[in-house]
Amino acid sequence: MRFLAFIGLLAIIGVILAGGYFFGGFFDVGASWEDPRPVVAALTRVRTASIARRAHDQPPIALDEAANISSGARQFAKYGCSTCHGAPGVGWSSFPRGSIPTRPILRRSPLSATRRRCSGW
Repeated sequence: MRFLAFIGLLAIIGVILAGGYFFGGFFDVGASWEDPRPVVAALTRVRTASIARRAHDQPPIALDEAANISSGARQFAKYGCSTCHGAPGVGWSSFPRGSIPTRPILRRSPLSATRRRCSGW
């Protein structure tokens, strides 16, 4: 019985130490180093399960409507997304170099000229 109590105590101490490590800010969440395999596996599993639970056959809005494209472009500009991802007509920033995982470059827009005109780029 004492042995089981000792194992339980070790488990509680381990959980407290792990919580202190993660919630105390010691785990580096910056995108400047490769994540350890267990972290990648856990994040991949959580993302996959979340998508499976919430994704539907159709997107919640019409992605090709001019009003939605324009709204998305305003939000992209408002929140400074072009700092890391670039955007047509926006100067290049070296800030995101070396970030892991690498970010998609959106400087060259795959949108047609009509969509670019609607989006405000």
